[in-house]
Parts: sequence; C-alpha cells; structure tokens
Amino acid sequence: MNKKGIIVGDSIENLINSESSPEKTQIESSEVLNGFTPLTEIPLTEYALEKMYVMAEEVTNLTENQVEVYALAVGNNHIIEDVLIPRQTVHYAFVNVETDAILQLTSYIRTNHITVLGWTHSHGNLAVFFSGTDYSNQHTILSETSNFRFWNGIQVKYAYGMTVNLQRNRFGIVSTQVFTGKIFHEPADFRILPTPFDWDEHEIRRKIREELKTKIHFESKKLEKKRKKYDIRKI
Repeated sequence: MNKKGIIVGDSIENLINSESSPEKTQIESSEVLNGFTPLTEIPLTEYALEKMYVMAEEVTNLTENQVEVYALAVGNNHIIEDVLIPRQTVHYAFVNVETDAILQLTSYIRTNHITVLGWTHSHGNLAVFFSGTDYSNQHTILSETSNFRFWNGIQVKYAYGMTVNLQRNRFGIVSTQVFTGKIFHEPADFRILPTPFDWDEHEIRRKIREELKTKIHFESKKLEKKRKKYDIRKI
C-alpha cells in the first residue's frame, strides 16, 4: 500500500533563520534531562489557520480532485503567523516539492524577517493524521531549521507539523530534539491567537486561488492510474 505523505527536496538550509541563536550550553553527555517534558503546543494566528483551510479547499476546487497541497509555516517568537506556498506537483496521496522551489521563498522570508517554524499539508476528505512519510518529512524540517526554546537553561530544538482536511479538521505534531540527539514527536494542541491586523476571508481565498494557479501542477492521467493501482481511498 502506498504510504500517504510529502516528498520534499534534499536541503532547505538557505532558509534557516533561527528563532534564537545563543551559543549552545555545554553539557556532559552523561547528564540526564530529569523532568523534561517535550513541547506539545502549536501557537498560530487565526489568519495562518484560515489560510491552511482555504489552501486545502482551493486546491480541490482548482483541480476538481481531492489532492494534497504543501506549505511552509513561518512566523516569529515561536508563533506561526503565515503559510507560504512553494511550486509543487500535487497528487492524491502525496506532494512533490523540489529544493529550488523552496529556495525561491528565501528572499520573501529574509525581507520580512520571519522564520521557518515548520510545515503544513492537506488531506482532502481523508482523516487528519501523520503517515510514516509525514514523520520523515517532519524530521527533515527539524534537522534543517534552527528554532530553539529553553528548558532549565538548555537549548531544545523544535519544529511544528500540521495537516488539515476539507472538513476543517486539524492535527498537529511538535518535534522536540534534546542535546543528546533524542527526538520526541508529540501530538499537539493548537493555541489560536488573534491576528494583529485586519483580514478578509474572501480576499484570502482570492489570493490563494491565484497563487495556486501559478504554483501547482496536477498530472491527472498518471495519477488516475496510480489511484486504481494503489486504491488510495483505503489509506
């Protein structure tokens, strides 16, 4: 059975903008993180969440198929404030995003002084969850971004991962990596925050629809054969 998930390029190191960049605390590898609790919350604005939902809806409307769509989650102060859509080939069960498509977002990210905090993707009418491929992509995002929180004076690296569907359900994972290298993938609660500017749902939908027209490629004939072969509906 073909696994559901996202395939991304090999490196997004040119997009790395760390949330905090102090020198690492020196700790002996034999020390234990007694009492450590992995991160389990994704803070994001109403605006960012609405864009995630609208992306899922509009990619379905444009292709007239329940395909997935991928975006980077960006913001500041550990809060997701927006999502950015790279060029991509969309499929029923996964998305192909090449490295150069991710790197084309570099200028916007740096000009607006924002940070890549994680990623999001849609699942059409399927349930919201993370597949094995999704967790693999989550590991890539964690490895190639540099976002840190502090626990007892120790840097703890993290990345957010999210999926939504057409029913406007949502699911999130926070991946936390401690100094020993151990990684925790924990289901997350969403903390939805007010957006510090006025926004209009209809304008968001119009802009996302126009952006998707220029950034998504849908290979319907090839995908229909794949759909029959792998019986995607049962994934």
